[in-house]
Amino acid sequence: MTIKKQPSRRKIREKVLQALYAYEISKDDPTYIFNTLLSDTSVQNITKNFADSLFFDVIKNYDSFNNSIKILSKHWREDRIAVIDKILLRMGMCELIYFGEIPAKVTLNEIIELAKQYSTEKSPQFINGILNAFYQEEIKSGRIVKHGRGLL
Repeated sequence: MTIKKQPSRRKIREKVLQALYAYEISKDDPTYIFNTLLSDTSVQNITKNFADSLFFDVIKNYDSFNNSIKILSKHWREDRIAVIDKILLRMGMCELIYFGEIPAKVTLNEIIELAKQYSTEKSPQFINGILNAFYQEEIKSGRIVKHGRGLL
């Protein structure tokens, strides 16, 4: 009997990035995209739940995250921000707010690593600045609450 190894959260984030890009470009039904592009992540419920929550929470909060991106990138014209960068920012914002068990530092590092791999040379620095500003604002407002050992 072969035991399948559970994909890492980084791999799941990569798959979610791809699925959100497909959604951004096609505007197809999110459930169809999720089932098509993320079906192989259902190895274990934990993995599937993370992928499911990240993907659908980003879509559910699309307008709110876009508004935050506009406010925090006021010195950038919106058309100058790469599509991948916007998606990564939404993913980071989503994790910071809705995934209380994931340390903010981990979220920031993971999103920046994805930017290094999938976006422009200047994207990691831009994304880091926007996500840090978002994190500081949301901490002050009480919207971000981290829980668990070492997160309080």
